[in-house]
Amino acid sequence: MLELGVQGGRLHKKYKIYLDPVGVAHAPEDYEERLTEIFPKTFKHLRLCALDPYDLALSKLERNIQKDRDDVKYLAKTVPLDLEVLRERYQKELRWQLGNPEREDLTLRLWIEAMRRREKSKRAVRDRSCQIMKRIPKSILRLPIEKRAEIALREAVKGVIEEHARLGLPLYISAARAKSWSCLQSRCVLSRDPAVASRFLL
Repeated sequence: MLELGVQGGRLHKKYKIYLDPVGVAHAPEDYEERLTEIFPKTFKHLRLCALDPYDLALSKLERNIQKDRDDVKYLAKTVPLDLEVLRERYQKELRWQLGNPEREDLTLRLWIEAMRRREKSKRAVRDRSCQIMKRIPKSILRLPIEKRAEIALREAVKGVIEEHARLGLPLYISAARAKSWSCLQSRCVLSRDPAVASRFLL
């Protein structure tokens, strides 16, 4: 069957679909209980099922190549994943199946730390946006829309510069702005004082 169904085989040429052989991945023990059927009643002799998001993420733990990490990052962003559920299912249903559990312990820990950093960064951006909106006076609504856009942009850029200065991070300016903002990058890199960088916008 596999020989007939591979890409370029007789079944592929006839039906325009082909089978792609894959390696065996370890999945949490009770994954079958959590399968979700997709495209039900579409095919007469074929039933397609999808893994639960947590089972899908954990099935990528051992291989852990960049594609797997990107897939898990996408799941964490769109589901989003509850990290405690992920950790508990790993401990109860998957860890005992693995050949090198200590290595996968580390991999999962790094995954969770990365997901927490991204969530913390998202919260910081949301908080920063709220701060920007609070410090823009309500009287701005009486200004022309072009002026409002200019003020909003100025406040947003100011927030980015302050944050980079606070963390001591470099700030990269596009070529179009490099000449007029030439002093901005060096001051932000050298100073951890937000006031030093932010005053260049005034």
